[in-house]
Amino acid sequence: MTKILERVLTKDLEINKIDSEEIDYIIRKL
Repeated sequence: MTKILERVLTKDLEINKIDSEEIDYIIRKL
């Protein structure tokens, strides 16, 4: 159970990281 939760949390963090990097890139382009 804990391992599944860790995997889901890690995936969420990776997605959030990608999102913020994309936002940073877009802001720089503006």
